[in-house]
Amino acid sequence: MYPLKFHNIFQERIWGGNLIKEHLKRNVTKQGLIGESWDICDRNDAVSVVSNGALVGTTLAELRLTYKEQLLGTKCDFNKPFPILVKILDAKEDLSLQVHPKYSDLPKLPTGACPKTEFWYVLHHQENAEIMAGLVNNNIDEFINSMETNKIKDFVNIYKSESDMLLYIESGTLHAIGAGNLILEIQENSDTTYRVSDWGRLDSTTGKPRELHIQESLISLDFSKTQQPNISKVDTLANYEIVNSPYFITTSQNINSKNAFSTNKESFAIVSVTSGSVNLLGNGVALSLNLGDSCLIPANINYSVENNTTRANVLITTVK
Repeated sequence: MYPLKFHNIFQERIWGGNLIKEHLKRNVTKQGLIGESWDICDRNDAVSVVSNGALVGTTLAELRLTYKEQLLGTKCDFNKPFPILVKILDAKEDLSLQVHPKYSDLPKLPTGACPKTEFWYVLHHQENAEIMAGLVNNNIDEFINSMETNKIKDFVNIYKSESDMLLYIESGTLHAIGAGNLILEIQENSDTTYRVSDWGRLDSTTGKPRELHIQESLISLDFSKTQQPNISKVDTLANYEIVNSPYFITTSQNINSKNAFSTNKESFAIVSVTSGSVNLLGNGVALSLNLGDSCLIPANINYSVENNTTRANVLITTVK
């Protein structure tokens, strides 16, 4: 086992842009509007494939079934998909106003629905970019009457985007990424999203509005309180825990020289670059990671991260 890098899985989205290609300098050969790059993923519809070292061409699903605890650690069930999904989101337009279900909602929702708690890290943003998250008030009747009108935006808090801004979005939280944001997203492995509003946008292929999920959204939204997301500006010069969820823990690490780290037998680690670029070395295998890149460190491995720019910062994510 050694530090694993994967091929990017580019996803076309109606709201996608060019920042993944232009700002992150990724080799995007797929045509169309690229809204997402799935960088560590283990799903039936998209699975990561190793791009470095002796295991080139092996899928993440094959790795987990072959190496089991040696890859995942003791906290994960190797018979289930890899528990974390790592994405880059490139929003040229506003994403739909949406919600992900809570675990308690699942008996009332269609088969296959999965919760998704996530966090967003703003890697880059254009002037006047915004992020929407959290209910302003919990008046259910007013909310329902506004769902298919422009007034729905009045029900969500709006924040001005800042570089190194962190938003922790629990399942059940109303949210949307606004136009002009380039976001690193780390989340539970789920792709269940219910659209509350798509701002009247028409699908470029069909010419019709995209499907909304009114009933599923009303079940999934937490109206018991006005849910404010946990928002912070990450201090990239400090080393500290920035997310402690029931599903994963993430620390921010300032890389100012050659920093030594290790995983333990309980969990793998995901290293994601949020500023600058770094060189990573583990078990004799070296990797160069640029802004936005993520790699997977198997359980029980010592590794080092060294900056090769004046300023570098990484996030390290493990399972709870």
